[in-house]
This record gives sequence, structure tokens and C-alpha cells, in this order.
Amino acid sequence: MKKIGLLLLVWLMHFGLSAQMVYIDPATGGGEDEITLFFNAAQGNKELVGASSVYVHHGVVTDNANGTAWKYVKGNWGQDDGIGKMTKIGTDLWQLKLSPNVRSYFGVPTAEKIYRISCVIRSADGSKKATMAAGNYGWGTVTTNQDIYINLNANAWISIDAPASSQLIASAGEK
Repeated sequence: MKKIGLLLLVWLMHFGLSAQMVYIDPATGGGEDEITLFFNAAQGNKELVGASSVYVHHGVVTDNANGTAWKYVKGNWGQDDGIGKMTKIGTDLWQLKLSPNVRSYFGVPTAEKIYRISCVIRSADGSKKATMAAGNYGWGTVTTNQDIYINLNANAWISIDAPASSQLIASAGEK
């Protein structure tokens, strides 16, 4: 019975995620992880429902966790050149694997933190694009210009900025 309950929970979680217009797997992925970006054309404005090909024009945000400055951009807007072409995996469901990891895929130097994936999902010629209402969502943000920002796992990186001194002496077991 526990196995059936667990399978049902996994199925419901997958169904809940796939009902979103965009999502990543793993949902807790960070810049050092291989991530698959999913797009469900049956969600949002549905302009790409039935499309024969779908492209993602994408980059990363490296300035801060709420930033919107695109860097290390991949894709050529309005060109059917294969860059950012998503793979159809079901009726109106598309994916793009960022491999071997997000950092390598976009060519981000190791000194930079990667906070978000920025993207616009479009038709091959760029005449149609997937959009949804501007706002904050559990997975990220859609801005008023309809750019999509998918948050990456903030726990995938750390920043130590205290203490300011160069020496710290502690005994084993001290907190």
C-alpha cells in the first residue's frame, strides 16, 4: 500500500509540474547541475500550440538573485538555425537539456554565480512567442516585457562575507 501511495504522490507531483508553462528538472538544480528545461505550449498564451518547431532564446543572470540582465546569451532571434531548438517529447510538450551543466552550456566563468536562466520561447521565425501574465511565480518571474526568468537553486552556491578578518581560530566542537 505504501508503494502505491508513493507512486501516486510522484505522479501527482509530475502532473502539477507539467501543468506549468515552463519548469526545470531537477527543480532544485543549480549552475553546476545538468538541467532540462521544459516548455508546455498548452499553458500561458498558447501561441505555440501545434508548432512544428520551438526555439528558446536564452541566457543566464549573474548579477543577483532578482536580476534581469541577460548574459552569455544563446540563440539568434528569428533564425531557424538549430541554436536553442527544443525537442518535442509529447503533444505540445518540449524540452532542452543544458548539458553537461548550466555553467558549461552557457560558458560562464567559474568566478561568476549563476542565479537564473533568462529566456523567451518562440516560433522558428520569431513571429510568435510563449507568454503569460507578468508576475512572480514559484519557479521564477515573468517581466512586463514578457521575458521569463527561471530561478536556480540558491543553495547551489555560497558566499562568505563575514568575518572580515583574515584569521579565525576555533576549537573542535565550538559553535
